[in-house]
Parts: sequence; C-alpha cells; structure tokens
Amino acid sequence: MHINNFDGPLPASLSNATRLQ
Repeated sequence: MHINNFDGPLPASLSNATRLQ
C-alpha cells in the first residue's frame, strides 16, 4: 500500500519506507 497522498511531517521518509517494503 502506497501512501503518496499522505501529507505528514516526513512525507519523503514515509514514501521511502513504503517503497522498501
């Protein structure tokens, strides 16, 4: 599941974390 729409404090970090998983 990708949360690209998630607008959080560290969107880039979350994107990288989701990509790794």
